[in-house]
Amino acid sequence: MMPELYIVGGIEGLQAYSTKVVTDALSAALKRRGVKLTVLVRRPARVPRSTWLRWLTEAWQRYVRYPRWCRARIPAGAWVYVTDHANAACLLWLKRGCRGCVHVHDLASLRRPWTMPYPMAPHQLFIWLLSMLFKKPGLLRARHLVAISRFTRDELVRYLGIAEHRIAVARNGVDAALFYPEPRVPARAALHYASSCFVVLTVGHGALRKNYRVVVEALALLKERIAALRWVHVGDLGDKCQARAAALHLHFELLPSLHVTALRRHYSAADVLVAPSWYEGFGLTPLEALACGAAVVASAIPAHREVLRSQARYFPPDNPQALADVLSQIAQGTAGKEHSRRARAAFARRYSWDRTAHKICQLIEASEDTGVTVKGAQHGRFP
Repeated sequence: MMPELYIVGGIEGLQAYSTKVVTDALSAALKRRGVKLTVLVRRPARVPRSTWLRWLTEAWQRYVRYPRWCRARIPAGAWVYVTDHANAACLLWLKRGCRGCVHVHDLASLRRPWTMPYPMAPHQLFIWLLSMLFKKPGLLRARHLVAISRFTRDELVRYLGIAEHRIAVARNGVDAALFYPEPRVPARAALHYASSCFVVLTVGHGALRKNYRVVVEALALLKERIAALRWVHVGDLGDKCQARAAALHLHFELLPSLHVTALRRHYSAADVLVAPSWYEGFGLTPLEALACGAAVVASAIPAHREVLRSQARYFPPDNPQALADVLSQIAQGTAGKEHSRRARAAFARRYSWDRTAHKICQLIEASEDTGVTVKGAQHGRFP
């Protein structure tokens, strides 16, 4: 029998987009399975605008305030599911007898910064040190770790030395009730896109590992080939990337984070979504784009190839010319045809949050029955 579950959902305003998506979607899927649960999400009174003040505030909230707040609300002996490994430190504060699972997205903050496939920024060393002090001990305290891809599982084994039998693979999903293809012509008309316009969409925050600089360089090459070229970015692009785009006289539309309804319309209206990251543990936004029928061009990194498979076209993340060539081929090809849109959406629907919730329930129920970690729990039928 599935026990009552406490969902540690994070801190609004200081968390990644994926944290909220996983918390909301997984909570809904678990409820559909009849699991009794309590979702713990904290809302700080104020989030500073200054970058360094924001980092300090995030560290204080994530490693001290939020864990204490959760401890006061979670009884002794409870099962706890942390939906983002960034909050794994909460497991260090729990009362006697509590058992925890952690949803591990990637090791971006847990790998030594100088081992990452992109240049190290000074603040990354600060984040890594905090992660070693708080996140890693929380991960080691967990009864189960749930990796969102085989790639992330292998990284946990390789870089943190965690035994493979402690890690289950349960991939993220996409909510088909929220992400589906809207009729293309009305969607483009609503966003004032001309029928002849080739729309390139990017979605995400401006962190260095997201690699939007390669998009800037590629589109600067592409604008000579495609007259009606439009670049739309949802989220923060970063000051350096914007400055480079301005220096190359590249026009782009910068939008803030959007409600899911508006985001679905942008996915449906775009000719292609580009996911250029140097490093990912899964790749949630390209999967959402596929669910809305958009063509996807992704960097040729392991997580993208594992999740997107043949539904995306790939390019080396350090090669803007290769990206420009792929986009040019799509602009001249059949990316917008209706049968292609339906096939992409059908593929994305294979990634179901209900399947993820089922896997997690199996993991916890088996552990309840035996009182031990289930070896081989990472094996399961996922897309």
